[in-house]
Amino acid sequence: MKRQSFSFAGDSEHFILRSVTSLLPGIEKIVAVYYSAEQRNLLAFSNNLMNEEYMFGVIDIVNTMPALERIRSDNAAYTWLRTDDIPFEISSKEKIQLILNNEFDNRVLLIRIPNVFDQKNDLYYFYFNQHLNNFGDIDDKKNLSAGNKTVIGNLLRNTIKMQLRILDEDREIYQGLNENIQVEQQELKTMREKYRDGLIDFCNNHLGDISQNTGKAFILDSGAIDKIREYKGDISGLRLMMERAATLAQSYNPKFIHNGYRISEGHIRFDNLEVKHLKVPVETGKVVNGQVPVVYQRTYELLDRLEIAAQKVQAKNMVLTSANICMELPMKISPPAISDALKNHQNKIISLHKLFPDRWKIIIGGFRPVQNAIMNLKSKDKKKDNDEDSPA
Repeated sequence: MKRQSFSFAGDSEHFILRSVTSLLPGIEKIVAVYYSAEQRNLLAFSNNLMNEEYMFGVIDIVNTMPALERIRSDNAAYTWLRTDDIPFEISSKEKIQLILNNEFDNRVLLIRIPNVFDQKNDLYYFYFNQHLNNFGDIDDKKNLSAGNKTVIGNLLRNTIKMQLRILDEDREIYQGLNENIQVEQQELKTMREKYRDGLIDFCNNHLGDISQNTGKAFILDSGAIDKIREYKGDISGLRLMMERAATLAQSYNPKFIHNGYRISEGHIRFDNLEVKHLKVPVETGKVVNGQVPVVYQRTYELLDRLEIAAQKVQAKNMVLTSANICMELPMKISPPAISDALKNHQNKIISLHKLFPDRWKIIIGGFRPVQNAIMNLKSKDKKKDNDEDSPA
């Protein structure tokens, strides 16, 4: 049967009870008596060989607690016992008599393992077969020597300690991995929230443009904000969506209410938001009916994202540095990556600035990387003109 969980899931003592049967095939029974930090109590479980299969069970040790606690306080690493030396095996006089009449001398090995929670020892009882043939073929008339038992006791105790150590290490590794996953999930959640906040800022910014052009104020109510935060389409579609929402809000509410026309959830529609770009060469690119030439689209969106991030930075009274801008972007990006992106787009930035002279005022007016991208290109153009005007 395949395991349904990690080996270190649950109490380690249960894993030892199940795994030792592979190390000692045919062993009659194994019992673990241990202190559970979770339950703050002493527990006992057994793994018995019955009809050639091992059966896991619980042992009642309520009436033998004092005796077991004395045994747990003993510092001997291991002890070989008779069955009638074990407290929970002696439950009645009849059982005592039965054991005495069927005594197998010292065939139970008790191993003590320190418990870090209560500073006593956990107890592992190994019930070997009558003729101790768990260790191979042994003459029925021949008992294991004291030296043999010493080797077996030390070997089995070290094996248990090693398994427990491996379980603890695996548990720590798993916990570390789980903590890393939780941190990554929290970072992803934070990124998503920043992205959603960016969507709202983008929409408010475009509504500001609409208000400036129409002379009518438009505001988003909480329902509209929640709906926009769930938008998963292309960011360029938000402009069209806001224009439609503003038209619907004004149509359904012809009267000017309070401080503006209120855009509600019902005015926000995600359908048919595909923006048809004009395929116009760079050198002849023009804005037609408010649409951006396709060759400029990625540059346009890059500048929009930087402008929104810059608005957030200014709102916090912080300096417009690349590091601060990066903190406000919806996706993780480093300051050098911003510089590289602006360098790659600098030709189109100049063209877009000419097409939209009143847009991106914050980053063009005060964000050094954008200003450098513009100035570098202007310097190159000026040098080129001077070279062409110079006499041959």
